[in-house]
Amino acid sequence: MEPRKALVPVLTEGIELTPAEVVERAVEQARLLEDIVNKTVQYVVIEGKKYLEVQAWQTIGAFNGIHATTDWVQPVERNGEIVGYEAKVTLIKNGLEVGSGIMTCGLDEFPCRGKEGEGKHKAARSAAQTWAESKAYRMNYAYIAVLAGYQPTPADEMRGDIAPSITEDKASDENWCPKHKTEWFKKGKMKWWAHPIADSKDWCSKPRPEEIQNTSQTRPKAGKPISDLPTAEDIKNVGHLFSACKNFFGMMPDEVLALAGKERKEDLTDPGGAWEFIKDFKTAA
Repeated sequence: MEPRKALVPVLTEGIELTPAEVVERAVEQARLLEDIVNKTVQYVVIEGKKYLEVQAWQTIGAFNGIHATTDWVQPVERNGEIVGYEAKVTLIKNGLEVGSGIMTCGLDEFPCRGKEGEGKHKAARSAAQTWAESKAYRMNYAYIAVLAGYQPTPADEMRGDIAPSITEDKASDENWCPKHKTEWFKKGKMKWWAHPIADSKDWCSKPRPEEIQNTSQTRPKAGKPISDLPTAEDIKNVGHLFSACKNFFGMMPDEVLALAGKERKEDLTDPGGAWEFIKDFKTAA
């Protein structure tokens, strides 16, 4: 098999974008993403925060002409016994590798619960690939998710990080009809979640998500006029950066890191420059 070309930066039509063009492009993608995700409910709510499903991350990839391919899936062994599977997924644009992600799913994690034998192994292999794909997109495009008002961590990673009972309770709350004591469902050609009402020909539809305009995601909070925004010179360190982002845009540290394209706060070597970039994103709309 012919080896893939070397990893290269993502460019648009071979031309590197200016910072202003990056901001404009990201804002447009974030608006489209929010509209699509809210209409199709491609997110889960965990402890009051919205996390994107893999389909939403694939949408961001489509915006940028990127598709994902699985490089490998291999068993994870402990004491000679298979305890899970690990997968690597690579992002491809115009035949070039532009990103990748590696994730593991154990046989004791939520996708495998209630399954036995080969079914459990199949579920773990599939989940590892899905999680790796979300991870790959998150590593490259978390800032788009944050700009649209979602958390930078993929939903599947959160399901694996928190207690199973919390996730299950939230899922039940999301799709449970309190009036008829049954679950809404959506399948086939159904356009929205619903369930038939017993002993009748009528259906009960799940309330559609409200059209929420998260103004705090695009401009300073009420009571914080734009003229009060700090300059890059005012942001002396990472603490100043986190405080400014929280006070003016309601952002938590993980959102700041995602929008700045960093994994750890130690990677923020230029807090003032990061502030200018984030400020441009948030005030661009």
